[in-house]
Amino acid sequence: MYSRDTNPLARLWDKRLPIALVSLVFGLLGAVYSLVVDEIYRAQIVVSPVTQKSLPGGLGQLGNLAALAGISVGATSSSESIATL
Repeated sequence: MYSRDTNPLARLWDKRLPIALVSLVFGLLGAVYSLVVDEIYRAQIVVSPVTQKSLPGGLGQLGNLAALAGISVGATSSSESIATL
């Protein structure tokens, strides 16, 4: 099979201390960065009126689902934005 020199897992096990130290250093740097940086949150919302005609054949609910995905399935609707907050 593999000798100790050619076994990839054995070579990785021999390098466990440097791997652990590098992981620890980057983990500590990430923790310090997350505590030092200012928290910035941003949210946007678009309010528009709901004026839809139901689709024939009982597809009204599926039409609403398609509208969420941005797909027009033939229903007339107004997509004019009233306000942006």
